[in-house]
Amino acid sequence: MDRPFSNGTARGAEVGFRYDQQNDHDGTLILKWVGGENRIDDKQVIGIIQDSQDTRRDKLHPQLNLLLVNSQSSPGETTSTFAFDSLPVTGLPQHYLERHLINSVPEHLSIPPNEDGSRNLHVIVSIRSGIGGALQYFNGVLRKALAAIDLHDDTYHVHFTTSDKSITEITQQILLPRADQGIRQTMVMLSGDGGVVDIVNTLLSASQSKKYLKPTIGLIAMGTGNALANSSGLNRDATRGLSRIFRGTPRRIPTFTARFSPGSVFLTDEGKQTEILPLQAGYGIVHGVVVCSWALHASLVADSDTAEYRKFGAQRFQMAAKELMAPEDGSGPHVYNGKITLYKSDERGQEIVEEIAETKTSYIVATLVSNFEEKLTISPASKPLDGQLRVLRFGDISAADVMRLMGMAMQGGGHEKDDMAQYAPINGLKINFNESDSRWRRVCVDGKIIKVDEGCWFEVRTSDKDVVNLVQAAPANVQRWSAAVAWMLITPRTYQQLQYLEEDSRIAGDLHYRSLVGWQLSPNQLGSAQRMLLVPQIGSVKIGEVVRYTLTYTPSRDRILPSPSHLFVKIKNTSAIALRAAYLHGPYTLYSACYPSTFDPNRKRDSPHDEGSPEFEPNLKAGGSWSSRLTVPENIRETAEKVHARRTTDGRVPSFTWIIEVTSQVIFSTSATVHFELLVGRDEKAVELGFSALTGKAIAAPGQLQDHQQGKRSKAGHGAAQAKGVFSNAIELVVDDTASLWNKPSLPEWHDEGKDRGSRDQYPDPGEEDVPDTSSGRHGMDLDATEPRSDHPAKRTKKTLQRSKLEKVREPGKHSKGSKSARPRPLRRRNMVVPKRTAEIVRKVPQQPLFLVVRTIYRILLLMKTTTTKKRS
Repeated sequence: MDRPFSNGTARGAEVGFRYDQQNDHDGTLILKWVGGENRIDDKQVIGIIQDSQDTRRDKLHPQLNLLLVNSQSSPGETTSTFAFDSLPVTGLPQHYLERHLINSVPEHLSIPPNEDGSRNLHVIVSIRSGIGGALQYFNGVLRKALAAIDLHDDTYHVHFTTSDKSITEITQQILLPRADQGIRQTMVMLSGDGGVVDIVNTLLSASQSKKYLKPTIGLIAMGTGNALANSSGLNRDATRGLSRIFRGTPRRIPTFTARFSPGSVFLTDEGKQTEILPLQAGYGIVHGVVVCSWALHASLVADSDTAEYRKFGAQRFQMAAKELMAPEDGSGPHVYNGKITLYKSDERGQEIVEEIAETKTSYIVATLVSNFEEKLTISPASKPLDGQLRVLRFGDISAADVMRLMGMAMQGGGHEKDDMAQYAPINGLKINFNESDSRWRRVCVDGKIIKVDEGCWFEVRTSDKDVVNLVQAAPANVQRWSAAVAWMLITPRTYQQLQYLEEDSRIAGDLHYRSLVGWQLSPNQLGSAQRMLLVPQIGSVKIGEVVRYTLTYTPSRDRILPSPSHLFVKIKNTSAIALRAAYLHGPYTLYSACYPSTFDPNRKRDSPHDEGSPEFEPNLKAGGSWSSRLTVPENIRETAEKVHARRTTDGRVPSFTWIIEVTSQVIFSTSATVHFELLVGRDEKAVELGFSALTGKAIAAPGQLQDHQQGKRSKAGHGAAQAKGVFSNAIELVVDDTASLWNKPSLPEWHDEGKDRGSRDQYPDPGEEDVPDTSSGRHGMDLDATEPRSDHPAKRTKKTLQRSKLEKVREPGKHSKGSKSARPRPLRRRNMVVPKRTAEIVRKVPQQPLFLVVRTIYRILLLMKTTTTKKRS
């Protein structure tokens, strides 16, 4: 049943709106007026913004601008002409607004200039990319769209390429130096995959500084194949990725590294010229983000990279493939000869080597993406930017079978399940060539052609290095799921998966939903998360209680290298979420904080980026969780692989310490108990899943608060007798509760009454005189005395003599063993009797100002009690 039309305006004329949504990605807005109607496809929409020039002051129906891209193609031409349009409207349907509304300028586009006025928002127009439509798109669409969101020409810098080296030079001269200084930068690139590859190779060929900040790339697909854009969802609409730049979010671009035997060279100028590869340890190194191939794929990319072929756009690949599959001399297609070795991971995550017995190959690619062209789905299992390298190989098969399998790939997949195809996730591969003709020893890395010498090899491996971010399509239907949360009780993790599910992200690929047990992790991911978990602890606090965890990390003792740049912390309030309503019985909330042990609130921090800054959450509610990151200083990470390389002046291996505190926020009840869970791991996934999701035979029980309280009754203030719930030798954990923290920092104590008590008497009782005591060699007042001491016979009052007599009676050894007077008598102070135990406690209290006040109040209360008792008797 069709939705009814809603009333609104378009360009000032009254119209009716109706939004027909076909699926999560496609829909049509119908505008109907007297005498006709118009349709706006979702693929044309850049976004909806508020009209800054609206003077109607109508808050109920504000005027909005619908930003559109219109494209036209002339018959017989491969190029399209793009035009920008801004349609002023009011009264749009609510679900249409939720889908396309741009609330503010994206953070990756709102970048301030440098102090010298140089701009950090760049637009790179690759004139020669694809069929040469980048310049027309910039003038016809991009410049006007940026101006619509108040980003005019003076807010960004435009670069026009003049050669194949232009993007490399821009990266070397501008992007890399500023990235090393920690300056935020964004490049809006009108190019193909080659421009991104040039930036990645230039950045990875240089060493990054400690302050290195990854630049962000907003890609507008203007190349021939546009594999990266098609696989990331950027080229899904007619805006060529501009809508994603305005409404998307940056994500890391995974990379791979291809290593070539010595003597390998680049082929340039349609194969007429050669260039030396960048060298590392004597081997040629080339980085990529899309594909590394040999055999048919590499040959057709190399043969079609000519000025004559480029005029046909993406069709040039099909034209070159037909010539390779059916040569003019009538011979069959060439079957490539070489030994292929695959590197895979088993169920436990251990790498295994698989050698392919068959040396004849027709087609082989190792790719990080799913689509080489808009309709050519070469790797159906690949997810956008998931970082998983996959191999697709056809053995010695006929040309007809190759065309059949590629036809299935053009239809969206199915070829990977064919018996003639080999398709699997890999960590890398190696090929040893057995070809005499150099034409069949060409390797393609993201469109760049490398020729390998006869009898030599090349190897490709996934890389953990990422130096740039790519603005990817925003999660589809985020608003729809947000509305669903308002009336559905779903967990935060479920909500996160629903957001990424539409884009097939890596997180959604790791977790699988089961209707009976919920989200489950794959065995490989579960084992990895268990190995990365360092500290699981559980505990509970009541009113006025606090727990402090002192965590020390020594990278040189860590069994997993390289040492992480951060440790990840998660504190969860494990009390039932229903207790949030029991506010007057609690509240069941926690205060949690993480900060370096070197933090001093009374002085300015010189290096907050090196050691991290304090983070806290003052209101961690029941059922909620809070996450933080502990920065591992770079100077101690450098010693991770060399235990004896650098030591401190006292000979210890460098380490770093953080403080993690959990404090009760209960104020209304003495019986309310708030339970919590603390997790510390090497990566975010290990703590995000929670300890309950990681339980099993491979992991021990968590440490509990009482495990660390052994010995505290006899030795207050010290840490745990043994560290339970610590899964790495690189971690030292000291746990303090309220009792042990009460005497921190420790104050002076008297362990023997016969020892010198001079330090105690530095603070005499209020109103008492400090008279020298020559008999004992100390100054001040005795705790048992109420008058100033004096050894002069004339000044010894009756009360002082009585006190001296009492002390003689109490001296041990002055009476016979069975005499009545030999038993300890209560301490007498004037006319009040103080119990022996109380007197001992008061006698041992350190004489600090705070304790003096408490002691004075205590004495007054005892005096009042004694006086009342005497009056009753």
